[in-house]
Amino acid sequence: SSQRLNSNIETAQYSSLVVNHHNRAIENELRTSNLSSESQRRFSASSSMQQSDENTSVTINNNASQLCRQGREMNVANFLIKTEKFGDT
Repeated sequence: SSQRLNSNIETAQYSSLVVNHHNRAIENELRTSNLSSESQRRFSASSSMQQSDENTSVTINNNASQLCRQGREMNVANFLIKTEKFGDT
């Protein structure tokens, strides 16, 4: 009777061990999954920031080109005004 009781206790302890191990495995899986989705979120945010930086860079280059063009147009206009003023045709 006591031998059977000990056997039942051992079986219960073993079952408890298996369940604990299984639970730990599930926790690890969840943790990995959460880390993965967090990494994915960070990567997405990083990509978005990179795209934003690239867009800003393109805008800056476009603005610089436009300013250069406007500067050249102003130089031409000033030259024409001076030429007209002094009659150097």
